[in-house]
Amino acid sequence: MKYFAILTKLGAAKLANAAALGTKISITHMAVGDGAGKLPEPDANQTQLVNEKRRAAINTLSVDPVNTNQIIAEQIIPESEGGWWMREIGLFDGEDSLIAVANCPETYKPQLQEGSGRTQTVRMILIVNSTESVTLKVDPSVVLATREYVDKNTIEVKAYCDNAFKEHLAASDPHPQYLLKKNLPPLPDASLTQKGIVQLSSATNSVSETLSATPKAVKAAYDLAASKLASMPDASLTQKGITQLTDKTGNSNTLAATQKLVSDVNDNANSKLAKNQNGADIPNKSEFVKNLGLVETVNKANSAVSATGGNYKGTFNFSEIATIAKERNSVQLVSTSAGAPSGALASYMKAGWYDNEIAIGAVRGGSVDLIGAGIDINSKRALTVYKNGTMVPANYGNFDARYDNIPVGVPLPYPHRYTPPGYLTCNGQAFDKSLYPKLALAYPDGKVPDLRGEFIRGWDDSRGVDMGRVCGTLQLDALQGHTHKAWPNATAASSTDSPSQHGGPEYTGRITTTHVVSSPVSDGNGEPRVANETRPRNIAFNYIVRAV
Repeated sequence: MKYFAILTKLGAAKLANAAALGTKISITHMAVGDGAGKLPEPDANQTQLVNEKRRAAINTLSVDPVNTNQIIAEQIIPESEGGWWMREIGLFDGEDSLIAVANCPETYKPQLQEGSGRTQTVRMILIVNSTESVTLKVDPSVVLATREYVDKNTIEVKAYCDNAFKEHLAASDPHPQYLLKKNLPPLPDASLTQKGIVQLSSATNSVSETLSATPKAVKAAYDLAASKLASMPDASLTQKGITQLTDKTGNSNTLAATQKLVSDVNDNANSKLAKNQNGADIPNKSEFVKNLGLVETVNKANSAVSATGGNYKGTFNFSEIATIAKERNSVQLVSTSAGAPSGALASYMKAGWYDNEIAIGAVRGGSVDLIGAGIDINSKRALTVYKNGTMVPANYGNFDARYDNIPVGVPLPYPHRYTPPGYLTCNGQAFDKSLYPKLALAYPDGKVPDLRGEFIRGWDDSRGVDMGRVCGTLQLDALQGHTHKAWPNATAASSTDSPSQHGGPEYTGRITTTHVVSSPVSDGNGEPRVANETRPRNIAFNYIVRAV
């Protein structure tokens, strides 16, 4: 057989699996190709056409009415496509797998611009064990029907319609939803007390209660009423007339309020504050104070110091107080923060220059409590008075005054156990880099060096004395290489006897000399000291580092 179609191995496997599991496969697309210039022979191992030229959705997919084991797939190629030969056909499922492949008689599909064009129908027939495993469904948006398909369905639709209409006419009651006239009960005349049949009337001056008005009568009555309304004036404060309703508040004197507007206004009035309550009826007084922006003012008032004085506990923050009577300069009270260590300062007079080139300002904190003030006269600081009676020149003041210009991150030897404010102990502790950003520049890992019990050595920086070091790295203790002379014990003999019973010579008259390496002694430069490490003379300080 020269021309035939077969299932690929992949297609046969999918059909068998679908039949076994009770599922279906969907054949969705058909492709055509030119076989690379020659008629190909379908191969069950194929997964694609030899040389595919076009692939599109299937137009029709149906079971052969004569042979129910045959599936007929059709695709219509419009006249606008072409310019190639057709020698092979393939069917693909929704997963883009080649289900079946066939060859066909060579035919050329021209394009319209070549001077000839035609609509080409390509049909492939598959024989399967059961069509129940194949979904017979096509995309209606891409269906292009053949004339045979249209004629066949037209005949089927016409036959269905003819038969349905024939049955409709033959039925004794084709419209059961409607009441038959013959089944209607006798209907009475309509009145004010019962439903029934009424007679129409176009009279506009009738007083009958059994007649029904026609549209003509209604229009006549409407026109009459409209003419009456046209002559009626608008209502105002001085005359009756037609008025318009409104449900909005405003200042109009010609609109009338609706019931809803009156109710809204009444509800709104009930929710307002009463004038004679002076704010006592405010539902949420705290929120009211917050909305006015007075929370800080109220809180300050609640914690204010009485004008008559008194005993108070807690921390008070003062920004500025009034000028003392008969004084030319303002007085400012600056308090240290809560929990400040011993030595923190408080200044009770605003720093600045005063008469006769005198500047008054507090000398910054140190290790002792300051009860006096530093006084600068003609640009010369005087002294600092401590409560123990010690007086120190201001330019040699406490710790902060001496080390105020030391960069952040520089380790300093400090003579006390505690750490002054603004500094951290160099004990390897981690610190908050967001709280100490400048310190983080010096120690990016967020830890200060651990200098407890350590010496500080200058960085080599390529000098060649201590090579291979990086700033901040630890170096363990060591001794420089050297030698010492020592003498071991010596043994000799005066004579040699005959071989001993153990096989070696036996010595008699042995002479033994012992050389003892004595302990270190003083050679005039001092008694040597022995310890668990090699170290120079030193004094212990607490290393601290400036953090802010």
